Amino acid sequence: MAGDVAFAEDESSRFLPNVGAGLYLSSQGFYFGLSAPRLLKNNLRTNATSREESLTYHVITGGVIPMGDLSNIKLNPAAMVQVESGSPVAMHLIMNVIIKDKFEVGGMWRSGDAVGGIIGWNILPSLKLGYSFDYSYGFQSFTYNGGSHEAFLRFDWFKRNRIPAVTPRYF
Repeated sequence: MAGDVAFAEDESSRFLPNVGAGLYLSSQGFYFGLSAPRLLKNNLRTNATSREESLTYHVITGGVIPMGDLSNIKLNPAAMVQVESGSPVAMHLIMNVIIKDKFEVGGMWRSGDAVGGIIGWNILPSLKLGYSFDYSYGFQSFTYNGGSHEAFLRFDWFKRNRIPAVTPRYF
């Protein structure tokens, strides 16, 4: 990068403190959260550019809805809205179906950018295995990223020696 003004100054050791705040409420079948992860607007300045961090707010909500006569099937909708000053509002909508509290399959839509899917299996009360993917359909995103695939394994350390839960963990 010789001669590139944007990289001429090393900003890696600059001190830029920040603070965030949030609220999370949940009950057996519902949750709601609100957060502001960066409340201080630091100035990100180099020799060539100057940009101030913008305030970002997140609102999340979701729940588990039993399907009446189909006692082994539950719907698990969720939504996240992200508001950032100077940017369009971003929305994530998710709908999963939980089968016998063991299996989960669902889909996701992210405004203007991507769709995706997920499948999961609760092997044990403390162990979950799954796979998810997303496919970017936005013109700019697709040029650089045709999608992603992820395998996951979640282990809950604190469920091993507890009394068995009356209701399973959904979120």
